Amino acid sequence: MSSAVEFVWTEHYDKRSVCVDWSIFTSASDAVSLMLCLGTPVLAAICDRLVKNYRFCRSGFPDLTMWNPDTLKYKIVEVKGPHDKLSSKQILWLDYFMKINADAEVCHVQVGSREVNKKFND
Repeated sequence: MSSAVEFVWTEHYDKRSVCVDWSIFTSASDAVSLMLCLGTPVLAAICDRLVKNYRFCRSGFPDLTMWNPDTLKYKIVEVKGPHDKLSSKQILWLDYFMKINADAEVCHVQVGSREVNKKFND
């Protein structure tokens, strides 16, 4: 998989596409490290959902994706502030992540709070 990503990166870097924001990664190896952390089943499921209905699924994807290439762990996070509610499309993405066994969660933040409150539904 990594050699395919590196090939596509080299061949298509900076070409305009509605699905690609080239500024997110500084190199193909950054993209490869995320893909290795996500794993083939999760990555394939996310791509499958986007390919089948991009117009509907392009919004609602969580705010933050964190990964650690040393431990091969990742977390997909929807961040919500005070009085902020999940949209229907965000709920659909979170339900989908649960279905495909992806490591995803909602993080509710409050000004001055040091307490972590994680849950999927508001």
